[in-house]
Amino acid sequence: MGVDSTLSMRPGTLQATTMALHLVHHDLSWACALTDEQEQALRRMAGGDRGEDLQESVLEILVRAHTERLWLACDCRGEDGRPPVNGPCRRLGLYYWRRLPAPHVAHAGGCVYSRVSVLHKSGSPEPRAPVEPPDDRFFTVLANEPEDLRLAEPDASLDLRGSRHGNRPSKLRQRLFELVLFARLNRLPDAEVANAKEWSSRIRQAARRFEIAPGRPLADLIFPWRRMWQMDRVDDRMRAVAKTWPEGHRPQGFVCGSVWGVDDHGVTGGRKGTRLDVAARVTRPVIRGNTVSPPYLFMGVVGLEDGADAWACLSGHAQPIVAMNCPVPVESNAERQAFHTLRKTLRIMRREFGAVAFTLRKPLFETNTQYGPCLPDFIIRAHPQAWEGRDSVDFMIEVMGFEDEDYRRRKQETHRAMRELGTLCIMEARRFDTPRGLASAGTDVTDRIGAVLRRRLIDG
Repeated sequence: MGVDSTLSMRPGTLQATTMALHLVHHDLSWACALTDEQEQALRRMAGGDRGEDLQESVLEILVRAHTERLWLACDCRGEDGRPPVNGPCRRLGLYYWRRLPAPHVAHAGGCVYSRVSVLHKSGSPEPRAPVEPPDDRFFTVLANEPEDLRLAEPDASLDLRGSRHGNRPSKLRQRLFELVLFARLNRLPDAEVANAKEWSSRIRQAARRFEIAPGRPLADLIFPWRRMWQMDRVDDRMRAVAKTWPEGHRPQGFVCGSVWGVDDHGVTGGRKGTRLDVAARVTRPVIRGNTVSPPYLFMGVVGLEDGADAWACLSGHAQPIVAMNCPVPVESNAERQAFHTLRKTLRIMRREFGAVAFTLRKPLFETNTQYGPCLPDFIIRAHPQAWEGRDSVDFMIEVMGFEDEDYRRRKQETHRAMRELGTLCIMEARRFDTPRGLASAGTDVTDRIGAVLRRRLIDG
């Protein structure tokens, strides 16, 4: 563990001498020491070791810290007697440490708690089932019964790292995608709306398809953008419905709306930067450690936190979207750039092929092929309305975001699967920031689609 300076904590005071990890109160006063075995377990697990003996030891510390509302003080550095601290979190039965941001002291650069730890398998992935919409009868995120206590990964954000093999998406993200899918907000021309109010209404209409529990329609308990910031009104509503909630089902509701600011434990948006705190964590796409710029479509699950008597947003997911008047989900800034130029491709294609209907779609769930599951960044479909007996033609659009060999090798595997679904068109993101590079990449896709369609016409 990198050490800039060392600290020692005694009851009620912090002094600059040699020390180990300690638990502290929220005023940073000493609470209790850890044994050498506990300290080594914390350090080894933060460094990536996932041994079962370590998990048991660390879980014991986490549960105690969470129950007694203590923080873990790190010895990697100190400023004016204040060490960096980590807070214990519990999310849907999973325990983990989170780094506390400013004004708390930041960890030293070489500290195991200073970096994000993400599961990532090297080499070819094992065969797996595609990520598909949940097949649960009810639209839920919170389990009906308390989960087994387990350790969560230190950082639960979805870090794509140039690949979709690493992390399975959270159930909350999947639920949000279900609503977007049924509202047809992942495709053009359907997602070309006037403003956020219009697509928020479309999401509420899609919510009519679901129940949270028997006789509890989702549409009655999904709180739109304005009410998302009024948790007192949400609390009143949830208290009222919870009194007659069906037995065997856990009461829960959802908040859903657009946001501009996101951090690990809250979102901001609206007038004067209104903030909504999230008790556990806000997940969001992360690309090799870098978050995607706003705007976002946010969904949070509302429930009762352990031991609390007030309803709160327990967990949330913030999904980047193309724009406030076009809530198509994207996974990266490069995808957002690509989408803008692909809209121009659609306009050009519609002018040239008047008898063909074109859609631009962002697939939200994977499709299985003989080569395994795949998820193209976008799909352009040409549907020949006046071409008798001719099927639709699909074009898989893939935005290549990185240049390293491992990324390219893994993409070759998914490209083989995508070719099973249609014509593959690759856009190199490295071109996007050069003069006319983005427009040129869009032109290449336009030319390829046009050539395929003209050949189809000639071949009959």
